Amino acid sequence: MSDFLHKDADDWRNEAWKIIHECSNLDWLVLTKRPERIAEHLPADWGYGYPNVWLGVTVESQAYVDRISHIGKLPAAVRFVSAEPLLGPIDFSDHIQCIDWVITGCEQAGKNKRRPMEDDWVRGIRNQCDAASVALFHKQHYSGTTLMHDGKIDGETRQAFPIAG
Repeated sequence: MSDFLHKDADDWRNEAWKIIHECSNLDWLVLTKRPERIAEHLPADWGYGYPNVWLGVTVESQAYVDRISHIGKLPAAVRFVSAEPLLGPIDFSDHIQCIDWVITGCEQAGKNKRRPMEDDWVRGIRNQCDAASVALFHKQHYSGTTLMHDGKIDGETRQAFPIAG
C-alpha cells in the first residue's frame, strides 16, 4: 500500500501496470493525493481504462475537493473518493457527476493524536451521494473511545460498493 503516483514509485510503476493488466481477475484500487500525475503515468495501452482498475483520490476536506477534477477527465471503470480521514465538511456539488463511489472514515490514531470527525460531515456526504446515486461506504467511526467498523450512520449501515462500468 502506497500512493501509486508518488515520485518514488516512478521506478517500479511500469512493472506494476504490467502486473495489474495481467491480473485482470483482480480489481485494483489506485489511490493518490497526487492526481495531477495520473494522466502522464497511465500505461500506453490504457485506452478507455483497464476494466479492473479503479482510480481514486484522497479528499479529506473541502480544501482538496479539486483533486476530483483530475480523475473526472480520465476513463476508468470506477472513479472514487476516499474522504478518509474525514477532517471537515465536503461539498462535492461541482464534481459529484464524475464520482462512482465515496469512502468515508475517521482518523485512526491514538486518543490524544486523532482529529475528530463530526457525524454531520458524514451525513452531508451521505445526502449528496444519495441525491446523485453514488455508492457510499462508511468505513469507520468512533463511538466514545471504541473504533467501530459497522458502517452505521444514524443507525443505518452504509457500506455499498459501486458497479464497475
